[in-house]
Amino acid sequence: MSGARHHAVIAGICNTRQARRLDGETSRSLMITAIAGALDDAGLTLAGVDGVSAGSDGTSLIYDLRIGPAWQGSAFGIMMFHQAVAAIEYGLASVVVLTAAQAGQYVDHAATAPWTRPATPAFATPYAPAIVTLAEGYQMVTNIINAVPSQLRLDLPVRVTFVGVTADLVLPYFEPA
Repeated sequence: MSGARHHAVIAGICNTRQARRLDGETSRSLMITAIAGALDDAGLTLAGVDGVSAGSDGTSLIYDLRIGPAWQGSAFGIMMFHQAVAAIEYGLASVVVLTAAQAGQYVDHAATAPWTRPATPAFATPYAPAIVTLAEGYQMVTNIINAVPSQLRLDLPVRVTFVGVTADLVLPYFEPA
């Protein structure tokens, strides 16, 4: 591991089909589809991947995809981003794929799974997740608002703005300075 820090970027994304039931799909098949789609979106190949963050599925994905040696994240949800960024910035990996899927785990309900819908209007699209480094050195996961995608870049100067999501919830978001 070198002493130089690297900068992490989200280079590609993929959202697989979503429904109450996806006949013929498994959580694993959806993860592999998402990985292939995100790599294609980024213009990268599986050969360049040296890190996987897939919760409890990480080890088996590394084996099944024939990647290795590879850095492996252990978190799930938003902490996956924190771990992957740290792995890249400290030279433990250069290309990390993050994936999660839950095929067939919410099939007996009348509506789609609640985790596939925005929890509040504040999380409606477009959503530009970012890790912002504060002047004090702390980092936080947030949303960049009041920006068009072409404005978004590394080291974008931003300022905080507080958004009232509900009567009881105010969240700190950031917008271009």
